[in-house]
Amino acid sequence: MSKVLLVDDEEDICLLLSGILKREGFKTSYALNLENAKEMLSQEEFAAAFIDLNLPDGIGSELIPIIKEMRTDTKIIMISAYDMGLVKASKEGADYLIKKPFSRNIILTAIAELQID
Repeated sequence: MSKVLLVDDEEDICLLLSGILKREGFKTSYALNLENAKEMLSQEEFAAAFIDLNLPDGIGSELIPIIKEMRTDTKIIMISAYDMGLVKASKEGADYLIKKPFSRNIILTAIAELQID
């Protein structure tokens, strides 16, 4: 069972994503800010990370180089309501971009296209 990290300052979004992913057989953990996410990344391996762009202690895309250095095979899925932030995240190395609001089908498409299992 693959682990997926969810990083969003809105706990409801983390719980929603967690529910979708658990039904697909994934184990999930979530962080509500960058600092907690960095700590989790240093302690566990994740097959993927769903990261919100706007977090209370910084920009979610700050995690991209950290993940790429620590866990080269972790797929990075950025989530945001802001197009410009997603474009920047793509240039910084995000593997997939999801615009808010999103649906269950969009999440499942990301998993399938990135071949996360």
